Amino acid sequence: MVRVGVTARGLRAATNRRVLGTAVALLLAAFAVGCDRDPARRAAMMPEQTVVVFADGPDWAVVEEPLRELFEEEIETPQSEKLYNVRHERVADFDFFSQFGMILIVGTQDRVGQALGLLGPAQRDQILAAARRDEDRWLVTDHDRWAHPQLVGVLTAPNRVQLESRIRVRGAALRATYDAFVHDVVAARILARRQSDEEQRIAAETGIEMAIPARWSIREYSPEVPRVAIWKRTAKEDRQLLVQAFPGASTLGLRERCRVWRNQVVSEAYDGDWVREEGLETSDATFHGRPGVRLRGLWENQGYVMGGPFETWCIPDPESRRTLLIDLSVYAPGESKMEGLRELQTLADRVRCSAR
Repeated sequence: MVRVGVTARGLRAATNRRVLGTAVALLLAAFAVGCDRDPARRAAMMPEQTVVVFADGPDWAVVEEPLRELFEEEIETPQSEKLYNVRHERVADFDFFSQFGMILIVGTQDRVGQALGLLGPAQRDQILAAARRDEDRWLVTDHDRWAHPQLVGVLTAPNRVQLESRIRVRGAALRATYDAFVHDVVAARILARRQSDEEQRIAAETGIEMAIPARWSIREYSPEVPRVAIWKRTAKEDRQLLVQAFPGASTLGLRERCRVWRNQVVSEAYDGDWVREEGLETSDATFHGRPGVRLRGLWENQGYVMGGPFETWCIPDPESRRTLLIDLSVYAPGESKMEGLRELQTLADRVRCSAR
C-alpha cells in the first residue's frame, strides 16, 4: 500500500495513517527499474540499520546535512551510537543498492534529474504532477518494491531551497515513517511466537496490555501496584522492559515526577539501578496521540558495576485515569546497544492501559 507523509504528530501517529487518495495509491504501482527479480524472493539487506539515499549531486549537497542530522542522531550509550546510517549512492549502482531495506529517492520538481528517473518516466511524471497540485504529497512511500522487507520513499520539493526546508520542517514525520517500518520489521521477527496466556492474565489483573515474546521471562510482577517487567537475558546482554501504571492522569509537573518515578521504580525492581544525571535528556513527546514526557540517557548500578542506555516514557491516560511509565534498558558490555533498543521500542510501542 502506498502512503503519503503528512505532518509530524508523534512517533507512530504520523506513520500509521494510510493517507487518503486512490490516485496517489497508484503512483508507485509500476516502478520499473531493470530489477526483474521477484521482490518476495530478494531478501532486503540491513532493513533496520541503513538508509540508502539516491539524489543527484547538487541535490545531495543541500540535503546531506539535514538528512544526516535526522537519521544519524546519536543515541546516548557508553560508546555512542547512531540511530541509523545514511549512505548516498550513485544511480549507476542502483541494481545492487536497490536490495537495501530502507531507500529514499530525493529530487526537485524544477530540475528533474537521474535520481527521480529511477522511477521510470511515467511514474516520475505522475508523482511530480501530484506533488505540484498538493503540498501534502511531498513524500510518497511504497513497500517491498525491489526486495522484502523494504520501504521506498520518494521525497520531492519545487526547488532545492524548499527541498532542504521541507526536510528540516517535516523531518519528524519523515523519520517517523522509517521508524515505523523498522518497528514492523522487528515485530515480525520477535513476535512470531508470543506468551498469549500470560498476556491475557496480566491484562485482566492489571489493565496493562503488552506483548510478551516467547523466551522472554517475567522478572517482576505485582498486580496490586500494578507493575510488570519482562526481560531477555543472554550470555552477552540483558534487555529489560518495565511498565507501571500510576493513579491520576495530570500533566502538571510530569517532567520531574517522571524522573523521580524512574529512579524509584526501576531501582526497586532492578536492585539499585539509577539514572546518571550527566547526559540525561528530558523532552515532551507524544505516545499514540497522547502528550507525555520522555527521558533518555544512561543508567548505572554501582553495586554491580553495570550500566547502559535507557529510555523512559511517562504518558498520562485520561480514559483510564492513570499514568503509564514505560522503561526500556539495555546492558550489553562491548556490544552494540541499538539492536536491543529497537527491540524494546517495538515492544513499548504495543503497550496500552485500560481502567481496572
